[in-house]
Amino acid sequence: MDTLDINTALDIVSRVGAISFTDLGGMLLTSKLYHSLASHPTVLNQVSLEPFLSNAELVHERSFYRPFFVKCLRAHNPTAVYLESIRFAVKLGRAEDALRLLCTIGNYPPHASFARALLQVCLGSYLEALHTVDGYVNSVGSFHQAEAIGSRVFRHILQMRPVKPLLLDIVRRVSHHGFRELGSLIASGPEFLSLVYDSTVLAEANIDEFVFVTCHANIGSIYRSFFLRCLECGNPDAQFVEGLRIAVAEGPSQQSIDLLMQASPANIYARFALGIVLVCSGSYDHGMQVVESFFNRLPSTEAAVSIAEMVMHQTTTFRLPRCGWFDNTFAFGDGLPLSTLLCLLVRHAIPAIVLKPAKS
Repeated sequence: MDTLDINTALDIVSRVGAISFTDLGGMLLTSKLYHSLASHPTVLNQVSLEPFLSNAELVHERSFYRPFFVKCLRAHNPTAVYLESIRFAVKLGRAEDALRLLCTIGNYPPHASFARALLQVCLGSYLEALHTVDGYVNSVGSFHQAEAIGSRVFRHILQMRPVKPLLLDIVRRVSHHGFRELGSLIASGPEFLSLVYDSTVLAEANIDEFVFVTCHANIGSIYRSFFLRCLECGNPDAQFVEGLRIAVAEGPSQQSIDLLMQASPANIYARFALGIVLVCSGSYDHGMQVVESFFNRLPSTEAAVSIAEMVMHQTTTFRLPRCGWFDNTFAFGDGLPLSTLLCLLVRHAIPAIVLKPAKS
């Protein structure tokens, strides 16, 4: 080795450390020459830090391996940069610095791309996060592999021993991006599972998919148990969907009205549905007031009609009874357009119906 060209020697040492940095241990203890070669930035930039990925606790400041890790970090080893960025974000609360650090490396290790998207979500850069996620999924080849890597990232976060409020805030911000984004968190272990099911997370979780694919909330759906957890936590979208489901599949009731009423301040679909259910329950005047307030909250009648048609479409995805279908035309007050609505009621609700014909 003493007679080799320096570049050749560095290449040999780099190959030795390609599987694991622990393979360099013998060189570090052999002589000053071998120690200098094994500690060279060229070698440390490429050395495998897989043991650190298996146990992120090794990067802690009091870890025996921390001095070596810092040398790899200074050599800009991508794995070291990724793990240090996680430590910055969850241990020191320096999310912006962590994101800047991640942006200095490419898509290796793949964990870095997921972590970059996660930090972008936490910092409110949703469009950038979507772009990063698209590139991340394409680079790893499949959603299954993407979720597996994401789960490892969340395990790394836990191994950094962050405080619970910070973890809860991360989970809450991820839930705003869509409830399916919580899958990697759930798969990462019981610690994150308990955070995902925290009431503050489920109350704010983005479950738009249930709003537009309402059959997910049907009894017997594989998503029903998660949906009910969101409902119990007061998620307004869950309140709307369940209120509409009960009104359609079981008939207008006080329970359906209460749920729609709770959801209506935050969900415009719920406000329209509440008005219709009130009318179909016999509370015509109250229902018309709600429907008029629905129109008043929108910039145009076209937007109102679009939402109304969406609600009526949503009713068709529930398991409807085989009886009690009624067609009628309602007037939404003076100056408002006529709209033909399909009132879907079960037989026991028929006696309570008070329908007021529209003005011609």
